[in-house]
Amino acid sequence: MSNEILEELWKIRESLARECGYDLRVYFQKMRELEKTIPPERFANRPVKKHRAYPAQSATAPLAVREKPTGTK
Repeated sequence: MSNEILEELWKIRESLARECGYDLRVYFQKMRELEKTIPPERFANRPVKKHRAYPAQSATAPLAVREKPTGTK
């Protein structure tokens, strides 16, 4: 199974990496320079989701619910 789009992207990536001498710093600097040439209207205007390490907790929500209080049968 081949994907022509991915194969083309891999060829482009390989040629850019070769131009930069396979140096990541040079490669990403080149990407930043190329990014500046793209008109802003070409970028999608999507809201950025902010991820939290832990979900927000409500002060009123109990951590556990018991049917009977402890110590009773």
